[in-house]
Amino acid sequence: REGIVHAISSSDDMQVVGQGGTAGEAVDLVRLIGLDILLLDLSIPGLGISALEAVNSLPVHAKVIVLTVSEDSGDVLEALRNGACGYVLKGISCTDLRDVVRRVHRAERYVSPELGARLLSGSYYGQTIQIWAALFAAAILAAGLVMLIGLVERLTLTRMGLAR
Repeated sequence: REGIVHAISSSDDMQVVGQGGTAGEAVDLVRLIGLDILLLDLSIPGLGISALEAVNSLPVHAKVIVLTVSEDSGDVLEALRNGACGYVLKGISCTDLRDVVRRVHRAERYVSPELGARLLSGSYYGQTIQIWAALFAAAILAAGLVMLIGLVERLTLTRMGLAR
């Protein structure tokens, strides 16, 4: 946790306003402090997914970035379906983490490139998604990120059952 705090605190445009070690503490931080962004580990005590659901049901809305070790496609999809705005793997560089926080703060969605490529090229959603992956994977990966924007986002997220 100290490395994450340092990564965020070393930026002039961000500050850490609270820390918690359980799902309940994460929900309380959002409720009591009104965070803009919550970095949430799915493996925290008290079930991270339930914390994600609880945070998204609060009247004070914080954008949630899942920061975890899980590369499981099921975990990624479950987090996105439950309102995560970002999904990144632990081990992300400090610079990249700050960039993801900024993107999510600007209302963009972000999934680590390697995970997004797996989701798009996997057999989870049928031929349409595989075609989209073939057309856009090279450009997306070259940019160093996987985000579905504009029409591609609406079509793909609707197909994946993730549209809000």
